[in-house]
Amino acid sequence: MIKAKELKHAVQTAERSGVGRALPEAVRERVVAYTAERRRDGTSWRAIAAEVGVSEVTLTRWSGARPSRAVVPFRAVHVASTPPVPCLVVHGPGGVRVEGLTLADAAELLRRLA
Repeated sequence: MIKAKELKHAVQTAERSGVGRALPEAVRERVVAYTAERRRDGTSWRAIAAEVGVSEVTLTRWSGARPSRAVVPFRAVHVASTPPVPCLVVHGPGGVRVEGLTLADAAELLRRLA
């Protein structure tokens, strides 16, 4: 079994070169092998990334996998249109405001206030 501490040290001290200052292939292969072992044990991508000192995105890309939280299936949605409910607002003297009235309710209110 590969030890996380040794692997993290190898990642931190590796001679980097090329575009994006890539790790040497040998170190990368050790990280991928360690990741495969830890994933079989049920360890999260985030925990493994912290153990070896590389980002979670890098780990998943190197491993040829996607983290499970990144995969979100689409769900079928049915949009039903409902007719708008008539809703009146009556403003009275002194700042009185009555909302949510139907036309019949508003007519009755005005009759009683008159």
